Amino acid sequence: MLLDCALVYDDEVLCGWAYPNCMEARTHKLAAEKFSTGVQASKVDMHSSLDAILKNDQTVALWGGTGKSAAFINTYGLDASRFPIVVDSDEAKCGKFVPGTGQEIVHSTNLLQNPVGVIVITTRWRATDIYQEITHRQIPHDRVLYLDGNMLVDYRE
Repeated sequence: MLLDCALVYDDEVLCGWAYPNCMEARTHKLAAEKFSTGVQASKVDMHSSLDAILKNDQTVALWGGTGKSAAFINTYGLDASRFPIVVDSDEAKCGKFVPGTGQEIVHSTNLLQNPVGVIVITTRWRATDIYQEITHRQIPHDRVLYLDGNMLVDYRE
């Protein structure tokens, strides 16, 4: 039974307070367990993919540093010492820092003067427009990756 519902964080998040019946509680518990298992598998795949990139001496830039991107960076433990480069095309975010990990967010055009081998798009839902921006601005790179399911995949594949 739904008790209350509200939009919070500048209307970006919908929160609901409910009192589930026993069947709903069981269904939600199973869904939460499945989600947790998927996140753990995704962390293993993410770490092995990024470790392989770093072992090949390729520099990585994370594209996006606030909101969902910050959640991505923190969930996968992409710390400032191993992943110091975080870019965004939103000038309002530049000069700020990724919550929880502390990387300074610089403008994406910084990659024109300081190219990297791999760009990781941290928000899957923005992958297409970010890739179009990379192409339009002719930002040099070897690969552009994003999270699809539990794996990092090349945008061009």
